[in-house]
Amino acid sequence: SLSDPQDSDDPARRQAMWFSGAESAATSFEAFSYGEWTFKSFTAELWACPEAVNRDQVLLERTLAYRSSDLSTSGLVVRCNFRIGIATNGCVYGMFQNAGSHDSHTATVIAYGNVLATNQWVHIAARMDGSKSAFTLLVNGEVRNTVSTALIPANGVTVVLMDPATS
Repeated sequence: SLSDPQDSDDPARRQAMWFSGAESAATSFEAFSYGEWTFKSFTAELWACPEAVNRDQVLLERTLAYRSSDLSTSGLVVRCNFRIGIATNGCVYGMFQNAGSHDSHTATVIAYGNVLATNQWVHIAARMDGSKSAFTLLVNGEVRNTVSTALIPANGVTVVLMDPATS
């Protein structure tokens, strides 16, 4: 049977979130770590029905906070393990950053797609395949852009002592 994403009681086991209005958001405050070799390959996906596409919008992201690597950067620095959003020109995009703990040590991979239509449902997915060094943006199941990259997405780990493949 089909479920109704706008009905908070359907399905009884919640598997999705519905946001209405401007500046809607959800966050998780639970800290966790799965280890240094996780989140190098992932797929993040969502359904969206944008009411406007003329401003920068973050639709879905996973961020991590790192301590700065030197005294020239105070406090924590935030890096994205993944982000799916809409750019100010209306194009959908997927991106991630590496775990650089200083801005000059941080790189970003961005894959831009097509301009989204307003008030139409669209399925967006961003996929990082660490084994193939490829970051792919899909819209409605179709590949819109693939970026070749050896950059490792930020995963919450700053020090790696041993490659598990060599142990």
